[in-house]
Amino acid sequence: MTNREYWSKYIGYNLSWCRPFTNGRVTYAINEIGVVGLEIDGRIIPPRDIDKNLHLAAKILLGDEYDNDDFEDAHAWARKEELSCSECPFFDDCEPIGEILRYEKGE
Repeated sequence: MTNREYWSKYIGYNLSWCRPFTNGRVTYAINEIGVVGLEIDGRIIPPRDIDKNLHLAAKILLGDEYDNDDFEDAHAWARKEELSCSECPFFDDCEPIGEILRYEKGE
């Protein structure tokens, strides 16, 4: 059983402080710090490059509502489809998820 399957079957909740969203082209995970995971058109953006790609992500997500001066409030983008943690493309690299799984599995 993979970690994703285990999470879905036995744990099943989303972390309250980190939420993944998608519109089909852009998927992002956001927490109190800001965008901590970003995928655009199936390509996961390395963490060091997230800030450089936020304008593109905002433009894709917001379309005509995109305002170059007001794009940084990623929390305002959170109007798209919310994913479960197990559906998040960043699941395998999520440190809190890993810690919870190790605890739950007794590792």
